[in-house]
Amino acid sequence: MLKNQLWRSQLEPTMLTPVVKAVVPLMTDETPAVRTALRQLLQSMFSEKEASAEPHTLFIVLYIHSGMTHVLPEVRDDTTRVLQWLLEIQGECVVRYAWDKFLDTFCVLLGWKGDGRPLDVRKSVFRPTFSQESKFCHMKALDIFLKKGLCFDGRKNKSAVVPMVHLHQTRFLSGISHPMASKYLGKPAKSSPYFYLSLFSQANKVSKKVYDDVSSRSRLFCLYLPGLLYYLEATWLELLPSSVDSMTPTAFEICILIISILSLINLVLANLETDNVFLEENSKALHDFILRIEFTMRGLRDNSESIELQKYWARSGLFRDHFGFILRIFWEQLNDILYLTKKASGFSILSHYLCKQQCKIHTKTLLFDNGDKIHIYTTRNKTIFLNVKLSLSFAVCSHLAIFYAFEEF
Repeated sequence: MLKNQLWRSQLEPTMLTPVVKAVVPLMTDETPAVRTALRQLLQSMFSEKEASAEPHTLFIVLYIHSGMTHVLPEVRDDTTRVLQWLLEIQGECVVRYAWDKFLDTFCVLLGWKGDGRPLDVRKSVFRPTFSQESKFCHMKALDIFLKKGLCFDGRKNKSAVVPMVHLHQTRFLSGISHPMASKYLGKPAKSSPYFYLSLFSQANKVSKKVYDDVSSRSRLFCLYLPGLLYYLEATWLELLPSSVDSMTPTAFEICILIISILSLINLVLANLETDNVFLEENSKALHDFILRIEFTMRGLRDNSESIELQKYWARSGLFRDHFGFILRIFWEQLNDILYLTKKASGFSILSHYLCKQQCKIHTKTLLFDNGDKIHIYTTRNKTIFLNVKLSLSFAVCSHLAIFYAFEEF
């Protein structure tokens, strides 16, 4: 009922404050219907006016921290869904004022340490109640959080604005110690004789540090890298053992998130303006993890999930074994297109196919570090041929697939 009334009415930002302060504590309620209704209410309140959520961001963050470490796994799952929504509408504010706090919270939630020492994932506090659906929900929130905070897109993050506090909200927000409170609030509407102690301020409870730019956030993030890489590797090997016939859709999505997070880590290490032993250790750990991923990729059976996972891995640009990995991805498609047999000659099939198509040919050669060469023959109708000096002398695949494989080179 409250959601419908808020949807129909045009409430001023000052009128949303008492509603937010009354309903947000329900985030840790043990009733699933209450938590679902709360998430829908917050989404409807700020769906068309996302800027009005800025004054309430730090208040919501406090209860998100509590919910992410709650004893009930259902509460943790719903809380990370709220975090995903909050990051989408106020991601810059969240990463500026709660970057370090959320890194610590994810350490507790997922079971990885930030002090450089590896932690056995099986010893996580919430390990007995971890399902694949819960892990996917948490890792999706982590992926969005890292993308919002580690966005190396060339833009200066100094344009970010501090959370706005409207003048008429003074009587509701009296006592908040905010660096820009005097600018937006003016004089408080009621006396606060112990205001200078910051006993009940949101800023004191969330974090005393502000991470304005990507470089400061990336430097802090590097301190958590050893434990995070260890956790991601353990999760990957758990989802993709040496022999697996098929993977569940949830496991497939988790593997996609792991690759996405690894891409962010690789971007951070490439843009970090430090050169020390700690950076070299993290780079080596990432490289070793990438090699293990490629090893497990070779052991996957040919099914729709594994093919899509390998394509996503190729698009990420992280793979090291370019030469063998490309053939592994498209081998199933090669047989479907040309119906190759072991006795067939690759070059004769090439000549027959080109004569049938009667197309003009463009040639391009790729030379890899290990000396391997791949000759690409492109026809006018965008059919691409691969001539590889291996036991298999010829291969062919679709234009879309090969474009994904070579777009990072």
